[in-house]
Amino acid sequence: MTSTGRRPRRSAEQTRELLVERGLAALHERGLSVGLDAVTLETAFREADLPRSSAYAAWASQDPAQTPQETFQREVLRRAIRSRLGDLSATADTGQSVLDALDPDAAPAQNLRNVLRAGSEVNFAIGISSTIWRLVMALQALLGATPGAEVDEELAGWLSAAEAELRETSIATIYRPLGELIGFEPRPEFGEQAWELMAISAGAFAEGLVARHRLDGARPHLTDIDRDGEPWTLLALGLEALVHQFFDVP
Repeated sequence: MTSTGRRPRRSAEQTRELLVERGLAALHERGLSVGLDAVTLETAFREADLPRSSAYAAWASQDPAQTPQETFQREVLRRAIRSRLGDLSATADTGQSVLDALDPDAAPAQNLRNVLRAGSEVNFAIGISSTIWRLVMALQALLGATPGAEVDEELAGWLSAAEAELRETSIATIYRPLGELIGFEPRPEFGEQAWELMAISAGAFAEGLVARHRLDGARPHLTDIDRDGEPWTLLALGLEALVHQFFDVP
């Protein structure tokens, strides 16, 4: 500051740079947050053609620290996470595409390659088109994104329950039937836990690739890979590696 108490004059570029520095500092100090500003009780009751008093009475909370608006938003968030379980039918579709790709006359290794290519293509398409899937991934990432803040245990519980149900369904409809049909067995060091480890690893890998699909430069590397004259995706290649990691394939 000058001797007259006036702030130093800065160019527009210097001003922008200073503000960006302060913004980055705030980001590091407070982290990211997810908001439901677009989801309001006021808008909902107007669009539903309901009286304002009835709407607020319906969302009166037993917790005096929580407003009807906050109670309403929490329920919307919970339902959004639960609606991811609608992906269960999509998981079944993936399982059917896997079964359809099986060739009774092909060797087990070739059948594995065929079903991984077919199943990963369906699974990847579901991921990049599902708004709910992306919302859930964002919520998972933001759970620990605010330094020093307490984890929202209720939100974490909703996410964990939905994830567990999807994982159990994928094991029952995809991995175990595939193992029986192709003849691969859990490797001794993993035992029956191999099924769950495979589902967790495959889910995490698929979610990461879906997130990167939004980057234009990454798309050809994710979806357009030539392997011995066959079209492969990076997801299919990763799934093949995971299968060989956890299972003995004939």
